[in-house]
Amino acid sequence: MLVPMLSYAFKRVIRSWKLFAALLLGTVLASTFFAGINIGADTTAKQALEQQLSQVPVDIVVSSSGGWYYEEKPGVMVSQTILGMLSSANATEIANLVSEVEGITGTEVISRFGYAYAQLPNGDDMYFTLAGISNDSRVYDGLKVINGRPSLQENETYVWIGSKDAGKLEVDDVLTMNYTLTVEIPRNWTEQPVTLNVILNFTVAGFVELEDQALRIAAGQYYYYSPYSGLGITPLRGAQEIYIGVDNFLIASWSKTFAGLLDFLYGLSVPYSPITTEVLAYIDRESMIDPWDVSGSISNIETLTDRVENKLSAQGFYNIYV
Repeated sequence: MLVPMLSYAFKRVIRSWKLFAALLLGTVLASTFFAGINIGADTTAKQALEQQLSQVPVDIVVSSSGGWYYEEKPGVMVSQTILGMLSSANATEIANLVSEVEGITGTEVISRFGYAYAQLPNGDDMYFTLAGISNDSRVYDGLKVINGRPSLQENETYVWIGSKDAGKLEVDDVLTMNYTLTVEIPRNWTEQPVTLNVILNFTVAGFVELEDQALRIAAGQYYYYSPYSGLGITPLRGAQEIYIGVDNFLIASWSKTFAGLLDFLYGLSVPYSPITTEVLAYIDRESMIDPWDVSGSISNIETLTDRVENKLSAQGFYNIYV
């Protein structure tokens, strides 16, 4: 079985929005001047900036991601992973480290298990993505339970009412998912990978409405960029519908359900994880962004992103890309 070369050797991507902020700040100022500003210039620019930034629910994203490389050897092609696994302890540690960086006002951990099938009680298949959110997630700011239990327990899920198959489900229905994990990559293309069949059951705890901002965070649609729009960032609703990618969207507790799944996979040292995990970070925008100081605002964001990189690298989390 392939094992990680280093316990913390996983590729992390920090996707800060500093490039989007550069486009946004510059175009907001340009459009304000072009319109022929007067006494209300300060107010106009500030309102325009705040309106556009309201479409960006997350400031910095630290995520685990993966890929493969192929190494030629005499007479054989060897496939190997470039990743180590991410445990729940790793994710929690990253969130804590990021929260210690000056300028960061909050963090949360979110995981997603996507593009999978579960069996409905009537025997039909349901194509879904399941998101695991933390107890203090900002998703809860825009989440309303319209039918069901007020909180999630282990292996329970909320069903977003916008899901295609929401009408086929009731509270306390059990969704059964049969998933095949690859636990060992063959060292020769003529061999078959070693696999493990895993059965997961999720009980429907209720049905929820999600405001746009909450849905964007839960689904990972943190911003929508269009090079053809007047501004660098366009509202997701109005530019296009929020992209879920599947027919059904489910939400579970990160601490009570996803943490255990992550640790299960970590213990197996699987070469590829079906679960993606991200640490979302929020900054003090009021103090860091000035609509009349574009270069200074961009510099502030770049400096903060560098602090996050340095903090994680100093604690043994390497290979950061911005």
